Amino acid sequence: MWRVPLSSANRDAGFVERVVKNAATYLKLFHEVIDAHMPKPSLNFRDEDMTSYDVIMEQRRYNLQLASQIRLQQGLITRENAGTDANPVARIPAELERNYTAVLVPGEFSKKSVIQMREVKASNIGQLVSVRGIVTRASDVKPCMQVAVYACECCGFEVYQLINSKEFNPIIQCPSDKCKTNRVNGQLIFQVKSSRFISYQDIKI
Repeated sequence: MWRVPLSSANRDAGFVERVVKNAATYLKLFHEVIDAHMPKPSLNFRDEDMTSYDVIMEQRRYNLQLASQIRLQQGLITRENAGTDANPVARIPAELERNYTAVLVPGEFSKKSVIQMREVKASNIGQLVSVRGIVTRASDVKPCMQVAVYACECCGFEVYQLINSKEFNPIIQCPSDKCKTNRVNGQLIFQVKSSRFISYQDIKI
């Protein structure tokens, strides 16, 4: 877990206030900065030392590189974007590659800005809010899907779907160039083990 303590930024009160009032956007920016500066593994791990997550990600990167080479040969992309691939459905989402979680730690700020539950309004959505109350009910910690992964039963193409709510419409038809070229309606199969889940809990105050 990567903690971002707001108490360490007290020398810039304006910055702390901007983070608190727009916490969701700043947390996304913090993730992007961490991704950009995250060093590559300094050791070449043996196969027996790799986790199932490492194995799956290595295979995904290999498949993406191979798909980019094929699209380059077909003239669908140029050498300038061969490394990233212009096809959006072929990109590996950053949420799927992260093996860490970044959280905002309010620190001393939360003690100074505690509000009542009745004061929480719609305008507070996306903000970092500190409330005080009595928890009357708490659900078990449940998995919440963050990235859904599908595999085509015809061409084996892997499709990624970012999930931003508890309910979503799954992708059914394969969007790969191979299925389009062969004029095949490839059906996508949901891959539970390859998808990314985060923990969440409902608390009633």
